[in-house]
Amino acid sequence: FIAFPSDEGLLLIHQTRAHKRILFEYFSSLIINNKGQSQQLLFPKILSFNSSDIKLIMDLNDILSSVGFYFDKIDDERISITGIPPECKEENLQFVIEHLIEQHKNNEQLQTTQNNGLAISLALSLAISKQKKLSTEEMLALKTELEKCNTPSICPLGKATMVNLRTT
Repeated sequence: FIAFPSDEGLLLIHQTRAHKRILFEYFSSLIINNKGQSQQLLFPKILSFNSSDIKLIMDLNDILSSVGFYFDKIDDERISITGIPPECKEENLQFVIEHLIEQHKNNEQLQTTQNNGLAISLALSLAISKQKKLSTEEMLALKTELEKCNTPSICPLGKATMVNLRTT
């Protein structure tokens, strides 16, 4: 948790949940407005999946490109990633795509919309960890970005992002 003084006492912010909320709203906006940026890879990254997952990835091509993923199908078990969102790191790309696939499968069972599911999945995959030690500037930036969110008090999974401890 990150602690900040508030008018009522002490504001505690769960850094991972807060970052998930920020990312969720960011990716939701990109999907709705189709304005995702892409960082082109110098060398395409080849990823392997089973054939049903490759089919699912290809079915999600339009929505994935709306947030900055660009790829080509090589064969029934491999894709070549040529562009990724700037928030994504090339070294954890396999994990992110696998997470997107699993989330999409779960969202179909829960009947969550495809756009909402992708935004949730990206937020969960790319959020900072609980163990990451943030600098003072990063803490303040996280608090500022969280305050800009439409729903700052809960993460995309419905858990509290912050608690205000009141002093009486």
